[in-house]
Amino acid sequence: MDVDDCEPLDENAYPGAPLVCDGVDNDCDTVVADGLADTDGDDDPDCNDPDDDTDGDPDVTDCDDTDPDFCATCTELCDTVDHDCVGSLVDQFADTDGDLDPDCTDPDDDGDGSSDVLDCDDFDDTVFPGATESCDSTDSDCDGSVVDEDDDFDGDLTQVGERASARPVRVHEKPSCPAYTHPSSSICQKSSSEMISMSPPAASTASAFLCFALLLPSTNDE
Repeated sequence: MDVDDCEPLDENAYPGAPLVCDGVDNDCDTVVADGLADTDGDDDPDCNDPDDDTDGDPDVTDCDDTDPDFCATCTELCDTVDHDCVGSLVDQFADTDGDLDPDCTDPDDDGDGSSDVLDCDDFDDTVFPGATESCDSTDSDCDGSVVDEDDDFDGDLTQVGERASARPVRVHEKPSCPAYTHPSSSICQKSSSEMISMSPPAASTASAFLCFALLLPSTNDE
């Protein structure tokens, strides 16, 4: 009997025996892995180890056998890798544009073609530098102004069109009518309440007729 034989009952294990990936110290040097890859350093070579990275997830279900940060029970992190092996990077994270790249890593959250560092509203794909400005209270083109090319007569940074669509035009002063009544000046009989309730187009028309009526010569002068 060979006193140096580490496995006297195994004819394939003896000093100088060729290395075989079977979990046995074939050459009797007290090292099973020898020169074979052993990711987790447990002296069971990867070619024989059922869990190469010892993360508790067997290689047959682990999406990365060589990294213990990837496993079926791992916590998903907001980065560009699938830690919990479910086939998605999003999981519980917000994904505004639905591109499967979570907002916390997506350089363009709303997918409007403008990066978040330049976009003044990362979550609205109608707002970005170069967008068409609309007559509303939103700075659609991200230039710091909601007025742009629209009229703003009082300089309050609110567009005329926006105010007109939001509330009726109010006539604050009742027009002064002449003593006589000309056939064309019937507009002067409009009450203040009627003028106040007029919509913008109607108020403009009334004002035009009022000016015309006041400029007509009196029938008493003929």
